[in-house]
Amino acid sequence: MRCYVLSATVALMPLFAEAQESGTLSGTVTDYTGIPLLGVEVVADSGALLTYTDARGAFVFAVAQGSHTLHVRRLGFAPLEVPVAVAAGAHAEVALKLKSIATTLPPVVVNPSNIHYTGRLAGYYQRLEKGTGGVFITRNQIDRENPSTLGQLLQHVPGITAQRGRHGITSV
Repeated sequence: MRCYVLSATVALMPLFAEAQESGTLSGTVTDYTGIPLLGVEVVADSGALLTYTDARGAFVFAVAQGSHTLHVRRLGFAPLEVPVAVAAGAHAEVALKLKSIATTLPPVVVNPSNIHYTGRLAGYYQRLEKGTGGVFITRNQIDRENPSTLGQLLQHVPGITAQRGRHGITSV
C-alpha cells in the first residue's frame, strides 16, 4: 500500500511543479478619459487565451510564467499590443488605455423602388402616390387642422360647401 502512495505522489510531482510556475495576469481597460470599457476583447499569447472585459473594464487570466503579449481591441478604438512578464507564482497587473478613433463610413445611396401597397387602404395610397385626380386628406393635414367634426375637415376641399344647420349640425 505504501508503495502505491509513494508512486502516486511521485507521478503528481510534475503537476505541482507546473502549478507553481503559473501566475495570474489581470488588468483594466479604459478610454483616455478614464471611463472603463465593457466588452473589450483581450487576447493573450496569439489566441491561446481570450476574454472580454466586464462593466468595470476588468479582466483576469491564469497564465504560465514568462513573457506574454496582450492584444486588446474594441470597435471604435485603435487596437493595442502590450508585452507583459509574469513571474512564477506572481500576480501581474496592467492598466490599459485605448485611443478612440473616428471611422469615416462610405456614403450610402438609396434608390427608391416601387412600393406595393396591401391592405384595405392600398387603393388610396396608390392614387395618392400617382397624384392623379381627387383630393386626398392626409394624416398630417388632420393633425395640423385638428378638426372636431368631419364637416370642419371637408370645408377646405374644393367643390364642397359646408353649412351649419340647427343645433350645430354641419351639413355638406
